[in-house]
Amino acid sequence: MTGSYDDGAAAYERGDYETARRLWLPLAEGGDADAQTMLGIIFEEGLGIPHDYAAAMTWYRRAAHQGDPDAQFCLAGMYDNAKGIPRDPTAVVRWLRKAADKGHAGAQFNLGWLYEYGEGVSQEYASAAAAWYRRAAEQGNKSAQNSLGVMYQNGNGVQRDYFAATAWFQKAADQGDAHGQFNLGLSYERGHGVEQDYCAAAVWYRRAADQGARQCAVLFRRASPERPRCHSGLPCRRGLVPERSRTGPRSCSTQSRGHV
Repeated sequence: MTGSYDDGAAAYERGDYETARRLWLPLAEGGDADAQTMLGIIFEEGLGIPHDYAAAMTWYRRAAHQGDPDAQFCLAGMYDNAKGIPRDPTAVVRWLRKAADKGHAGAQFNLGWLYEYGEGVSQEYASAAAAWYRRAAEQGNKSAQNSLGVMYQNGNGVQRDYFAATAWFQKAADQGDAHGQFNLGLSYERGHGVEQDYCAAAVWYRRAADQGARQCAVLFRRASPERPRCHSGLPCRRGLVPERSRTGPRSCSTQSRGHV
């Protein structure tokens, strides 16, 4: 079966993974990095076929060595999650940096996380973490926006600035990030960077709690009773999540790092 990359992408989008794989295979064998990356995802996630981490690694490596940032990011995820290979924090950092240097927001966020917690690097580098979070946050990565807000809130790697912290929490919260919603609720409850407003705190705690953040449900109950009426009437940790190139949203069978 022959066809264009876009034909394979259309099949992938409608869940016809077998057709997508058959269309992409000759392209991948001919050196198409996007097709190679997508084959890697199909094999890693077992889409229409059994999981085959060895095959996934092969295709990711071929695309990564051509400089494809999505493949580099997914390859880092394989090393991070020890899928068919021993876990290798050094390799995780190496491949994340390659993708991050090409502007991959997911890689920039995860690299910031590694620098913040000193994983795969010689020590914790808060300033480097903040710099990578900022690069991802400015591209709209909601997890990075929340993490950068935490850095400003705690004065970690940057000068403490509650106004900046709350601004970044707001950006993350507006995109539906539960951690950002939770932290924005804290900002309103404590009056950090905004006028203290228990009603607004309760609203944001509720939104976070509705997404399953248990600590938010507790704080929502604490912020709600016996407070003035509102004028309007009214943590996760690790894994890698890739961006997309020529296809629809991808996943490398992992979850995003995040913290509150």
